Amino acid sequence: MAFFPSGSHRWASHQSWWVRHSLSLVLVAILVVQTLAFHLSEVPDWVADQQVHGGSTALWPAYWLHFSAEWFVSVLADTYGALLLVLLTKWFYEQGSQESNDAGDD
Repeated sequence: MAFFPSGSHRWASHQSWWVRHSLSLVLVAILVVQTLAFHLSEVPDWVADQQVHGGSTALWPAYWLHFSAEWFVSVLADTYGALLLVLLTKWFYEQGSQESNDAGDD
């Protein structure tokens, strides 16, 4: 099986913590920034839409339900999907494959 047969990570002694996790941390930071930007841009639109249709402009709970639904559809699908791909790739790789053997020969 290809899941860490030796019981240790291939990068355990070769790279610093930052090098091992930098891409994941950058993707998490992008997710947070996208969430904040989405929230700040969504509130005025939602309030204006509620006023046009005669609805309540109270943020709790209607706005947060709307925000959560929209966030899962737009922001989460892209960024969280990329984050999962990176994290899963870090954990599930084929050790001993031709690609892994060639990577160390550069």
